[in-house]
Amino acid sequence: MGTDYTNKAPDPVAAEKEFAVFPLLGHVGQPQEVAAAALWLSSDASTFVTGSALTVDGRCIAK
Repeated sequence: MGTDYTNKAPDPVAAEKEFAVFPLLGHVGQPQEVAAAALWLSSDASTFVTGSALTVDGRCIAK
């Protein structure tokens, strides 16, 4: 029998309020910002990038 994770999901509104104190860029990241990084990595513009970690977190420092 599998584990039921449905009751353990965080409240997204509460999570955003808690997380909003940490971003150094002044806003909580949006899905479009992460998608733009993924799109760049999959484009010809990133053909010279090898063996690197691309951190897309807005310099967030989580607790």
